[in-house]
This record gives sequence, structure tokens and C-alpha cells, in this order.
Amino acid sequence: MSISYSERMKRKRVAVWKSLIRRQALLTSPRTCPFGTMMADQHLRLHRQLRAIARDIPASRRIINPLIHGRLRKARLPIACVLIFGGLLAVLPVFGLWMLPIGLLLLALDVPRLRPIVSATLIRTRRRITVWRHRGTRN
Repeated sequence: MSISYSERMKRKRVAVWKSLIRRQALLTSPRTCPFGTMMADQHLRLHRQLRAIARDIPASRRIINPLIHGRLRKARLPIACVLIFGGLLAVLPVFGLWMLPIGLLLLALDVPRLRPIVSATLIRTRRRITVWRHRGTRN
């Protein structure tokens, strides 16, 4: 029994659609990630920015690596809250506005909704710093 060309194409299209639906169901299932791969991409994007900072500023590796992977991982959320609160108290002599972005960065590691904002801000800031560095070397 021979199947016509149009019937084979129809079956092929149906198979492709079924595989796409299965793939989409896997990507958006609550087990993998509540909002599909978008949150996973943001997580990787934020980690890439942290690795870039550690690469550009080697002294920061001692601080960044334990906070992300090591023994300080459980203290990340309280440290982030303290830094954000200290950043809001910038009028006092010991505290400063420098504490606010660092606290938001640490909080973004644990709160998925902050990741896109923080990673975009990191990218923008790193680009501006690069432009400022190159602007000073032109003659």
C-alpha cells in the first residue's frame, strides 16, 4: 500500500507540530522552570556577567565565587537585605549608595524577577566603563 506524497507531507507536518507541542510543554512545565526557558536564560546571563566581572577584576573572585557556589551561599539573602538597607541609609557616614547595587545583585541571584533588570544594568554599566576607559586613551 503506497501513501501519496500529500499524505506523507501531512503526516510529517502533524509529527513536527506534535514534537513542538511536546517540547513547549517540557520547557514550560513547573518542574523545569515556571516561566519556560526565559528565566533559565536570564539566570545564565546573570552568571555570565558575574564571570566577566571576576575576569575583569581578579580581586573580586575571592568574594564572588563563595557567594555564588561556596559556603556563603546560604548567607546570600541576609547579606543582600543588609546591603540594600544600608544603601537606603546613605545619609549616614558609614553607609553609602555603593551598597544598594551590590545588594540588588546578590538578591537577583535568588529572586528570578530581578535577574533581567540587574543583568541588563550590569551589561550597560560594563559597556559605559569600557567606553570611558577608551575615551581617555585617545589622542
